[in-house]
Amino acid sequence: ETARACAPPNGHPTYDHVMAERIGIFGGTFDPIHNGHLVAMYAAREGAALDRVFVVPAADPWQKSTVSESAVDRLAVVHAACDGREGLEVLSLEIDRGGPTYSVDTARALRAPDRELFLVLGADAVHGLDTWHEADELAALVTVVAVGRSDTPTPVAPSTRWRLQAVAMPRVDISSTDVRKRLATGRSVAGFVPDAAIERIAALGEERRQFLIRRQQRDPQLHGRSVLIIDDDIRNSSDHAGKLCLQPGCSRICSFLIDWKHQGEL
Repeated sequence: ETARACAPPNGHPTYDHVMAERIGIFGGTFDPIHNGHLVAMYAAREGAALDRVFVVPAADPWQKSTVSESAVDRLAVVHAACDGREGLEVLSLEIDRGGPTYSVDTARALRAPDRELFLVLGADAVHGLDTWHEADELAALVTVVAVGRSDTPTPVAPSTRWRLQAVAMPRVDISSTDVRKRLATGRSVAGFVPDAAIERIAALGEERRQFLIRRQQRDPQLHGRSVLIIDDDIRNSSDHAGKLCLQPGCSRICSFLIDWKHQGEL
């Protein structure tokens, strides 16, 4: 959008409004965030000439039945991955709001007279836009930026209500599912996940380890199992951490956490 020049009596032009800031909204579960997400964010920022990209982890995504990590932990890892990167800003508003996560609510919260909103999606999600919650209002609030590989067909909006801009990104064969599988089998995720995020995942794992040790000290016979097995199963390393590392011992830790949660002790 360009500002309109006006000619006042003194002959010097003024502007009746300033250029709107172009804001990208990049939402998702980020379970966990990985380098493919970052490539897509920067492809959208460059391809759609965005001033900033708001990275918005979902609290309770309505289109996904299960998420392996808590919203608070996912947010912490996203902060680690994005903080300090030019043009990216992590927002917690969906987690703070709680309940089911709908993009239209986020767009409403972020709209402002001096902003133009762009909803950044993977190209494969475009075909389902008409099924999204309050699609009519969402379409009125945002322009969709569809990010896809250059070797795939250009996405087409499912109906005329949507303003759509397609942006190409390099091929990156990484998914959150792949990252979780690598962690589950004890393989390194270096090069798949930003280094700072790996360190944060490891720190979360160590926090859980200390929590479990304290619980064992309070009640050594809790559920008839010894929490001290974690000493052999969690290492303070960059590749293995907490629930995201589902090695045998870590799986047992997950079961402890679930048991305690069900008994109201968490």
